[in-house]
Amino acid sequence: MAGEINDELLLQCVANYRPLYDKSYEGYKSVLQKENCWRSVADSLNRDVATVKARFKALREKYRREISTEEKLNRSGAPANTRPTWPLMSFFKFLYKSDGQSRQTTTNLPSSSGESSSINSEVETEIITFIDHDYEGCFSPVSNNTWQSEMENTPQRKGKQSTKRKCDRSDVVEIDSVLKDVSSALLSLNNTDNNGTKYEKFGQYVAAELKDMTTSHADEVMDALTLQLVSFKKRIRDQSFS
Repeated sequence: MAGEINDELLLQCVANYRPLYDKSYEGYKSVLQKENCWRSVADSLNRDVATVKARFKALREKYRREISTEEKLNRSGAPANTRPTWPLMSFFKFLYKSDGQSRQTTTNLPSSSGESSSINSEVETEIITFIDHDYEGCFSPVSNNTWQSEMENTPQRKGKQSTKRKCDRSDVVEIDSVLKDVSSALLSLNNTDNNGTKYEKFGQYVAAELKDMTTSHADEVMDALTLQLVSFKKRIRDQSFS
C-alpha cells in the first residue's frame, strides 16, 4: 500500500492492545490473541499485518538503541548530555512501564540489570511532551463516566522496588491522584452552564494544577492526558463502526 506508516499512530494503536506489549497480561502468551490484535492494528492503519509488524519491530529496536545510548551518556563522570531525545521515546516508555516489570519486550531485549534498570529510571527523568505534535481535530468528547473509569484503570507499576524505584512509584501515585482529581472536577462542573464556560473551567482547573507541579511532573501529566484522549478517540471511532 502506498505511503509510509504514521509511526505515532502505529504506537497509539499498539497501546490499545495489551497482549502485544504487556508481559503481565494473561493474553501476552497467546499467539492467536496476538495475531488478532495485530490484525486489528493493521486494519486501523489500512496496512497488511506483515508490514505493521516489521515497522513496529524496527521502532522497538530503535528504542533499545536510544536507551543504550542514553545510559552511556548519563553515566557518572560523563559530560553533560545535550543530545536531543528521540521524539517517539515517551510512546515506548508509556508502553513498557505499565506492567511493573524490568522491561524486556521480547527475549531480544537487553538482559543485564544495568540496562533494564536504566529503562525504568529514565521514565522519571526523560519525558517528552506531545505538545509539539498536531493533535488538533483528532479528539472528540466522551462521557464523564467513561473518563473516570479510564483514569481509575490507568496501569500502575508494581513488584519489587529499590530505593530509586520507590521514588518513581511515588511519582506515579501522585500523577494518578491528580488524574482522579481532574476526573472529579469534570464531574462536578455545573451541567447547566453552556459548553464554552464548562470547558473553560475545566481547562483553568488543569492549568492551575500543572502550575503547582514541578516541570517534569507537569510534562508527564500532559503526556498521560494526551495519550488518554487519543485512546478515547480511537475507541469511539471503533465503536461507531461496530
